[in-house]
Amino acid sequence: PKFWVEELCSRLKFKSASELVYKTRKTQPMKDLDTEETKYSNISGAFAVKQTGGFNGNVVTIIDDIFHSGATLHELGSVLKSAGARVQGLVATKTLRDTR
Repeated sequence: PKFWVEELCSRLKFKSASELVYKTRKTQPMKDLDTEETKYSNISGAFAVKQTGGFNGNVVTIIDDIFHSGATLHELGSVLKSAGARVQGLVATKTLRDTR
């Protein structure tokens, strides 16, 4: 996803905020976790922003490679909202088992 973010921002002449967000701890790969509960537990508290309130109501688009449970988008979105951003998500693909 980082490559997609940088490429899209460059082509669309948008500012990337990827340098303002960081992981606070190592997490397990989400694809290796089976239940929604373990995914949310795995990702809970795993993100922070370098400057709180620095987004001043600007729209931030979270770009993720795959949507399965929504746990990553939810957690990162919550952190960004707390920092003053308006958040939207963009996902490249959705797993088939979520469409049933």
